[in-house]
Amino acid sequence: MAVLIGEQPTTGDLFVVCPGTVINKRYVLTSASRTYESKPVIARLGEYDFQDPDCNGRNDNNCAPPVQDFRIERISIHPEYDDDSYRNNIALIRLKKEIKFEDHIQPICLPVSETLRQKKLSRYIATGWGHTQYPDGVPATVLHKATIPVIDFKECRSYHDPKWYIREGVLCAGRSGTPGTCLGDVGGPLGAPVQDDGVRFVQFGILSVYWCGNGTSIYTNVAFYMDWIEDTIRS
Repeated sequence: MAVLIGEQPTTGDLFVVCPGTVINKRYVLTSASRTYESKPVIARLGEYDFQDPDCNGRNDNNCAPPVQDFRIERISIHPEYDDDSYRNNIALIRLKKEIKFEDHIQPICLPVSETLRQKKLSRYIATGWGHTQYPDGVPATVLHKATIPVIDFKECRSYHDPKWYIREGVLCAGRSGTPGTCLGDVGGPLGAPVQDDGVRFVQFGILSVYWCGNGTSIYTNVAFYMDWIEDTIRS
């Protein structure tokens, strides 16, 4: 599900711009703010641990298949994205060729049904390779996850600069004293397991504005943008 989006590797190491998520055989979902100016050209799928290969401890016989790099064909940023307030902070990346799904490379589910679009949860799971400490930390080398509580807009605004868009179309999650997201996580998913003819993990948010140090972060509400996502994929 998780994707590293970056610039052309010259030494084998990908210069990472942001994370994202695979949503079908040709598209990756991420933030507009991280693709607006940087113009990444590579999407790396199947990464978990930056060591190569990804192995379980010291057991070389229990290793994941190698990562797969895909060239980016185009980036579709929401036409009403505002780089000052981060309103409509969402983008879709189309790959030049189709993904062949494997055990370690699978699409994430989106809130496509009306039931899922209207679903309200009290907690979500955020994932990413961002900094685990700030400002002195470094990006994580292993994909991390944290369960974080949802908070209302009033409390959310108390953490953030007034210029950030915190109204319809976003979610706020995280509170002092709980793990959260940080530098390097923007573009990554916020989701939860949902019981619907079996348990599946559904992405409900995209990190838009982080707050390091156990605070509240702002997420683009994926359900709010499902019509735009579906229209863009069809175009």
